[in-house]
Amino acid sequence: MQPKSDAYLLAQLKAGDEAAFTELFNKYRSVLYMEAYYRLKDHQEAQDIVQNIFTWIWMHRSAIPAEITFRQYLFRAVRNKCIDKHRKSKTVMHFIREYGYAKESGTNQVPLETKELSQQLTNAINAISAPASRKAFQLLYQEGKSHKTIALEMGINVQTVKNQISRALKVLRGKLKSA
Repeated sequence: MQPKSDAYLLAQLKAGDEAAFTELFNKYRSVLYMEAYYRLKDHQEAQDIVQNIFTWIWMHRSAIPAEITFRQYLFRAVRNKCIDKHRKSKTVMHFIREYGYAKESGTNQVPLETKELSQQLTNAINAISAPASRKAFQLLYQEGKSHKTIALEMGINVQTVKNQISRALKVLRGKLKSA
């Protein structure tokens, strides 16, 4: 029996066939993981990226163009997710460097401004109405824990942690912008 082509499996997937999805997943997960690991050098992040891509594909299967080469589509998705991950980590590292610098050079700031800024930040954090979002934010940014550690501690999955933090950041941006 010949293996089914990607075009056939993609057509079946678009029709909602779970077996076709499973076959595509089993066919590509290892090579996609290797590609993500090669780009990120992090086993957990590579696994998360592959899992997120296939979750997205299942949820948006009807929107996948039929005329694509599925293999290229997957590799492009991995590449884009890895680029996003690098951008986010650079932003976080930039924030940490800047915050660390400001913390060390506190003598250049007026103590009243520092106290006022700290109070605004505390008020903004307390304004996060969802307790889970507030806790996830504090564990990540104030205690320096990883997404995976937070997920284990809170008893939720990593993507839920990311969603909670995203919600918290939206609230903070809104509160700090108006302050």
